[in-house]
Amino acid sequence: MTLVRILGNPIPLRRARATHNRFYDPQFEAKKNWASEFMELFKKASESSETLPVSCPIIITVIFTFSMPKSWSKKKKALMLNRPHTQKPDIDNCLKFCFDALNEKLWLDDSQIFQVTSKKIWDTEGSTTVIVEKYD
Repeated sequence: MTLVRILGNPIPLRRARATHNRFYDPQFEAKKNWASEFMELFKKASESSETLPVSCPIIITVIFTFSMPKSWSKKKKALMLNRPHTQKPDIDNCLKFCFDALNEKLWLDDSQIFQVTSKKIWDTEGSTTVIVEKYD
């Protein structure tokens, strides 16, 4: 089991765009930067030095924490701490961004993920925490 935490509000996946009969990924750079930061932290936190990407089944747990607006009062911030985040962005779009960014870096394809547990909560600072477990 390896835990990696990346600071900053979670990033939802945006749809691919088309212009003049050509498709492009508007988040190509964001995915690349996020994945490189993730992989650097993953290699530091990982217990083994196995080759990546892995080809075994994977269990993923993801916790998306969103920073509370500065306009909220201290009372409201204390009330909302670790409470469910039920606003946009949707949890599935945040998961898709993570999974797409880590394709061919951490795993060969995100079809290897057979179990996902995730949640969105409010916190004092935004972050994405990913726990990766290989299923043996």
